[in-house]
Amino acid sequence: MEELSDDFINLVQLGLLIVGVLAIFFIFISYNFNITSNDANREAYTLGDALLSNEYLADENNGKLVKALFLESKLDSLVPTDINYPNGKVDITLLDCGSSPTCHWSITLGPYGKGGQAFFHVAIKMNSGEVKMAIMTVNI
Repeated sequence: MEELSDDFINLVQLGLLIVGVLAIFFIFISYNFNITSNDANREAYTLGDALLSNEYLADENNGKLVKALFLESKLDSLVPTDINYPNGKVDITLLDCGSSPTCHWSITLGPYGKGGQAFFHVAIKMNSGEVKMAIMTVNI
């Protein structure tokens, strides 16, 4: 039986070393990307949760804010600087527009584009007194 030459063993070791280094490199790149993406999504959920009971959007009952029940009048008169947050965009869209004059509200708080996105189900109390379902999309 022939023995493997020293040159062949050295080439195999070098090849395994290169494959190992590349594998470790790609594992860390993927891991770093996932952390950044998760942070952006977490920030979107945090902003969305804060907006659900924001005094500039939510209805009041006996002096207490009702979470996830927005008033159309507050949405129409909202100024983005009322919400003290440095970045993000919020879109609120009625699921069934019907005869409503406004079916979509968009609030740009500042630069966005980190890739974080969150969706929330909300209700909007229209000026007519009717309550309609809507989706709030928060982009970071």
